[in-house]
Amino acid sequence: MIAVCGNHDHAVAWSTDPRASAAKQPIALAMRGWTRQQLDATDISWLARLALHLTVNIGATNFALYHATPRDPLFDYRFVPTLDDGEVNEIVGGVDADVLVVGHTHLPFVRRQRQLTIVNPGSVGQPLDGDTQASYALWQDGEINLRRVAYDIDSAARAIERVELLAEMRAALVETLRCGFAPHE
Repeated sequence: MIAVCGNHDHAVAWSTDPRASAAKQPIALAMRGWTRQQLDATDISWLARLALHLTVNIGATNFALYHATPRDPLFDYRFVPTLDDGEVNEIVGGVDADVLVVGHTHLPFVRRQRQLTIVNPGSVGQPLDGDTQASYALWQDGEINLRRVAYDIDSAARAIERVELLAEMRAALVETLRCGFAPHE
């Protein structure tokens, strides 16, 4: 399995602050505690060993993998589809890869910046771009394409309703699934 550490993985593994947005912070902290209770020591140890970044070579293509950005692998929220070229250059400066894969913002995009292709596959279960479908990226024959697939949101919502959280926190999570963005922000 190829995986890098995200801010919530790090928070669960080390009982640290996930540094979510102000509107999501109470939910993030509550979910950190709930998640730790669901995992055993082996699971938490696995999360603690996740790398902050990886370089993966597939054939002749070099991929650099970060949860957020190369400048701040866990917490940088700046990498959005509309970011101007100057800021993108500042963020990706020094990345030695053909493809940079990021996440964190949950906003899917593919962008070419000089010789670097930057891809954010989006999100499964926490959409923030207005589309409720699961978003992912497919790399095939040297091309990267963003894809969407419908999934059983009602089932996911029912699972959230069973989580021991304050009712308003559960409602906010379910509303995000159902509308495709975080309306409480």
